[in-house]
Amino acid sequence: MDMNVTIIGKRNESSAARLSPRAVGTAQVLLSTFCFGAIGTFAKLAYASGLDSPTLLALRFAVAAAVLWLYFTVSNRGVIRIGRKELAMCAALGLAGYGIFSSLVFKAYESTPASVAGLLFFIYPVFVILIDWMVSRERPETSLWAGALVILAGIAVGVFGTLGGHLTVGLLLAVAGGAWYAAYVVTTRRLLNNLNPQTVALYVTTFAAVGFFLMGGPVLSHIGRVTGRGWLVVAAIAVISTVGALLSFFSGLDKLGSSEASQIGTFELIVTLALATLVLGEAITLPLVTGAAFVLAGMLMGQLKLSPRGRECPDDLPCR
Repeated sequence: MDMNVTIIGKRNESSAARLSPRAVGTAQVLLSTFCFGAIGTFAKLAYASGLDSPTLLALRFAVAAAVLWLYFTVSNRGVIRIGRKELAMCAALGLAGYGIFSSLVFKAYESTPASVAGLLFFIYPVFVILIDWMVSRERPETSLWAGALVILAGIAVGVFGTLGGHLTVGLLLAVAGGAWYAAYVVTTRRLLNNLNPQTVALYVTTFAAVGFFLMGGPVLSHIGRVTGRGWLVVAAIAVISTVGALLSFFSGLDKLGSSEASQIGTFELIVTLALATLVLGEAITLPLVTGAAFVLAGMLMGQLKLSPRGRECPDDLPCR
């Protein structure tokens, strides 16, 4: 009797040990979706505290880069190693790619509800299909086209159903941001596919910070006017929505693999809408919910090959 109990106990412990890494990985990827999904809400809170988008982005990437450098210096110095050619590519991607994309999206947040801008961001998979088609000359799979059409339908229902069909500058900036992000994603995948994704994240973030301080206008003079509340939001968006999002995703990815991590990553849109309602008090309308459901369905139909957690960024690098 005691021997049977011991054997069963050992089997249960063995099963728990096998399930534990997967459960932890799932929790880590879910945490990363929450961190990424909070970006729009943090941006709105930052603007309410008196920050403008150039100053916010400069401080966000500067703080995030500093934390990443400290983290990798202490935990994994191998991530810091990079060749000159790859360094130049990361510099170009950080300055002209990620920097411009961030400027467009955060400028959109200034005049557009976080929920609507967050939904509209997910138009980027459609642009990825088109850019990949133009570059590779290979016809996309039917599932990708079908998914793209469902995504477009969802965005049309969600955005125009919520805003009454009005076309605003904020909406145009969000679409431009999605298109620029798609170009950045395709370029990164093709040029830096063999480079450690953590290395890419470190250097792209660093060069994005440099770019915003050099080209963001009188950023330095504005820093002195940042309030205590503003610094709290900057710290949150840098540590939670940049560093925390990246590191938690990488940790979860090691335990789950790209396909499962990608599926979990679709919860980011749900987090975006939920936080916009709970924190910002934005009304989540029926068209917006319906549109979000269509977008999520479209991404699943495309087998999540276009997800920000997919392989468009090298080795599954999330690039928000």
